[in-house]
Amino acid sequence: MGGTGVIDHFLEVFTRYIDSGFGLLSGEVAFIATTLIVIDVTLAALFWSWGADDDIMARLVKKTLFVGVFAYIIGNWNN
Repeated sequence: MGGTGVIDHFLEVFTRYIDSGFGLLSGEVAFIATTLIVIDVTLAALFWSWGADDDIMARLVKKTLFVGVFAYIIGNWNN
């Protein structure tokens, strides 16, 4: 992984998917869900930057899948 291009692309795609589903939620629910996701992604990034020899990519993928499933469930709750 050279440079920050991969991270920028990941955040761009992630933000696009989050924005597409969370626009349908009411204001308070969207605010709480977005806040929880931001906290979750921030903690994942902090652990990624602090990790020495751990399998950081596996933890990041696991966290991304967790947040993605959470976003999918909330986005498709009424369907």
